[in-house]
Parts: sequence; C-alpha cells; structure tokens
Amino acid sequence: MTVQQQIQTLEDLGGASALIRRSWLENKDQTLDYNAAFLASSYAYPGTDLELSPAIYDDRRNLIAFVSAFPRRVVWNGQFLRLALLTFFTVAPEAKGRGLGKAVWAECLERARGGGYDGAIHYCVVGNKSNFVTVAAARSIGLTSERVFTIKYLMRPLKAPELASESADAAGAEILFRELAAELPSKARLCRSWSEDEIHWNCSVRYGGITEVHPSGRGLLTAYVLNTANTPPVGCLFIEDLLWDDLTADERAKLFKRMLDRAGAKAQIAVAPLWGYSDTEPFVKAGFRRSTRAMHMYLTLWNRHGLNSSPLPMYIDVY
Repeated sequence: MTVQQQIQTLEDLGGASALIRRSWLENKDQTLDYNAAFLASSYAYPGTDLELSPAIYDDRRNLIAFVSAFPRRVVWNGQFLRLALLTFFTVAPEAKGRGLGKAVWAECLERARGGGYDGAIHYCVVGNKSNFVTVAAARSIGLTSERVFTIKYLMRPLKAPELASESADAAGAEILFRELAAELPSKARLCRSWSEDEIHWNCSVRYGGITEVHPSGRGLLTAYVLNTANTPPVGCLFIEDLLWDDLTADERAKLFKRMLDRAGAKAQIAVAPLWGYSDTEPFVKAGFRRSTRAMHMYLTLWNRHGLNSSPLPMYIDVY
C-alpha cells in the first residue's frame, strides 16, 4: 500500500486530535488529552515538516490513519545525528486490521530517509500491540528498529500550593538552558543537541510549559502540564530537563519544590522518566515512587555509522 497524502494543514489537527481520542481510549492504559492546541504546539517545533506526517483519508476526507515525525538532533559517542521522532501513531477503530498503520509508519520512515535524516526514534508502551506493528513496518522496507532502552518512571501526587513562585525570566532562562545543556554530552552517550530556536520553543513556547530557574543561576528544570483524556480530567506534570548537577543537594531540593508548587495549581500528578543522566535523589526525598508504567525506546538507523556500543545513559525526551 502506498500512502499518497499527509496532514495537509494545521486545521487538520482538530481531526487528528479527535481521531487520537477515539482510537486511544480503546486501550487499557490511561491516555492523555492530545488536544488541537497541544498538537499545534508540537507542530510549531522548529524544523517540523508537514511532509513527515503521512496520513490516510477516506472518501469523505475523514482522517483514518496517520503518524507524525519531529526533528531531533543528538550526539551519539561524539557523532552528530539527525533523527526523526515518530509519535501520535493512530488508526481509526473501524479501519484497524487493514494494514493502514503499517503503511503510514513505513511511509514516514521512507520520507525521513529521503529527507536527509540519519534515522528515527520512537516509543511504545510495554505490552502494547504497536511494538510489533512498528518493528514490522520498518522490516517491510529493509530497516531494523532496535529496542535500545526501557524507560521506567517515578510518580507522585501533587496538591495545590499555598503560594506559588513567580515564573522565570524567559530570556534569562533560555541563556542558562543553553549553557547547562552544553555540558551534557560528556555525561550521556546519546545526548540531545539544541539549537537556539529549539531552546526558545522548549522554555517559552511549548504547550503547558514550565521552566524553573534556581536563584543562583546554576540550575534549571523544565516540564509541561497535559491533562488526561478521561472524565474528569487529571492534570499531569511531565518533568523534562534536569539541568541541576552544579547545585548542592539542598539547592536541588528547593528548586524542585518550587517547580512542584507552581505545577500544583494545574496538575494533580507529577511524572518523571528515568534516563540516568542526572541525579534523581531529590525525587526520592520528595516522595516519588516507581510507577508500573514503562516505555520501550526504539532506534532505527539507515546506516549504523560504526556505532555499536550501548547508548546509555541518555538525555532526550519521551514524546
């Protein structure tokens, strides 16, 4: 099957959001509210190309299958790679079992390869059928998707604070982010690399974003808030960047508390992936506990570039 179309315009994101909700609510796992505003924020990520969102529409122009891909630059053992992050993989309930998911996934990989990317990454919930579909789709076009890591999570309930801290100065936060993130390639074999525009999106633009800066200017945390899709919705704080290795244990604890206090006005649960690139002791001291949820991370490279060693620890995002 050849996929001839893609997400055509940002107006199509309303249909994409509705399709995600309708399809993903069939899963036993709790799903998130990937609303049109969240998807629009995702597509505003610098360098995003609508061509890398292959889609299938029915005769009435209803979206029935699609996947999205967003650019990520990484350093792996000292070499720069340009990767496509595949996500939002969805097929309409009534269209499942027809090979549409496999078709859009394979098409997305082909377009990324033709667009100059070095490879792709994607995530699947452990036990979900998508683990098999995505790997099979890559194999159908002669590629190998290798499972390189299983991401575990820490979680903790949040409560509304008595007094939340003020938001960080956006421009100052972006400068500090650039300085602190530049130190990470020496600590992680697979490490995300940031452009100025990407830092701006991450710290100042993204949907539900929160950036918390330590008063000393030596540490920074980022996160975003997104609700669950169930009724009533539950606000979830997803902790992203832990740039605080230059802080003392006490300073980290205080910075972390400031972020959780700010998020408590919007979220009821905090979630943190365990990548291994930074100290997570403040999470344990703050009452976080291991979650039963886990995600497999897959890496698909067109050319191995001689990179045979384990990529752990990592610094990148789960999307």
